[in-house]
Amino acid sequence: MDDNALVPAGNLKAMSNSALTAYINARHGALCARSAVVMTNLRLCQEDVLEIGRGCLEMQERLGHGSWLDYLKENFAFDRTTAWRWMQKAKEHAANLENVAVQHLTADSVDRLTIAAPEPEEAEESSEDEIGAGQPLADDPEADSAGEQYEPAPAEASPDVPTAITLEAWNALSKAARKKLLATPGTGRFNDQKDKDNIEWAGWSWNPVTGCLHDCPYCYARDIAEELYPQKFAPAFWPGRLADPANTSFSSGKAAAASAYKNVFTCSMADLFGRWVPAEWIAAVLDAVKAAPQWNFLFLTKFPRRYAEFSPFPDNAWIGTTVDCQARVKNAEAAFASVQASVKWLSVEPMIEPLEFTRLNLFNWIVLGGASASTQTPEWRVPWEWWSPLKQTALRNGLQVYEKTNLYYRERSFPGVPRDVPEKAPEALHYLKRKTKDDLLHGEAS
Repeated sequence: MDDNALVPAGNLKAMSNSALTAYINARHGALCARSAVVMTNLRLCQEDVLEIGRGCLEMQERLGHGSWLDYLKENFAFDRTTAWRWMQKAKEHAANLENVAVQHLTADSVDRLTIAAPEPEEAEESSEDEIGAGQPLADDPEADSAGEQYEPAPAEASPDVPTAITLEAWNALSKAARKKLLATPGTGRFNDQKDKDNIEWAGWSWNPVTGCLHDCPYCYARDIAEELYPQKFAPAFWPGRLADPANTSFSSGKAAAASAYKNVFTCSMADLFGRWVPAEWIAAVLDAVKAAPQWNFLFLTKFPRRYAEFSPFPDNAWIGTTVDCQARVKNAEAAFASVQASVKWLSVEPMIEPLEFTRLNLFNWIVLGGASASTQTPEWRVPWEWWSPLKQTALRNGLQVYEKTNLYYRERSFPGVPRDVPEKAPEALHYLKRKTKDDLLHGEAS
């Protein structure tokens, strides 16, 4: 191993693209070599990870998001999910939020951090910001002097309480033990979503509950959880994360400048209102929401009828449901007829067939989108003939409309050639066809 290759010739920003690429590859080679040795130098492994992450962040900034992904695939041996994870580690380290004590790392933790098996090439890009695993990322480290500031509340972690508790473990606890868990202090913060394409309409994500039993094939959250959570995508409660709203500083100046800044996608890695979720978990999350009126907390579920158990909602709770196909429309309209919330919204993402609503006036906002690739489904962008009529109907009913960047199918038709427009979404997306009538009435689409 040529250690000279591991020393940058100067500031990373001063390197040419080719020099920076060579440096990243040299660091990755060193990391792989060290990780293969049982008695490895853990400090150097950690340095490799941080240097690769810094280099990737610099290259992404130079090339832009779309070009960066192509460059990554062509020039590096690691996949984009792994690269994204290392980039987040570099961000965390730069912001002094992780306070990593390298001497306390174990060989196993380094292995999980650095040489996780690559995902299939068609897997959706993900980030630890969405995952919420490990130490959450902080809000923008740059101080904002404009507007009122909500500073983080001090808290101390409780070492004798598990980080996450599965549904099975929760059900085995006594009432007293559950009450103690709900009072677990935490030091985490929201996950920063700026510069991320997955969640465009929220500046933050927050995952006090993770896991889901719907088994939708296009689910990005399951792909992430299967790789990174010990409990995989099994429903789990993270009691220490209930303190995240109080621990994340807030700037009214930034909120005034960017609408998405105030928005927190709550349980982006779960369906909080799934039938399997204990009422105590939901109530605890809503209590934390009510105690943090400076934020807007955005909820989504595919089981909207359960909202009736918790209505009316705090004014800063935006209550939504996912409607990806016509089979969900009736249940959504029936459920929201009785929901009391300041904002009621629809996430039509991915839109896998044309949709017709009869009571769109029940809602205030609609988000329209396609689907990024997952391990089970291909990328999907929606034909104009599908989403445009729904958009116009929404506008006539007074809804605000948000079009995600993954929505549009770009038509490429020529004279004398049949239109190059899909008649239906990919078969893998039509998962409800595999459900029984009882499933549709009482389970998935309820």
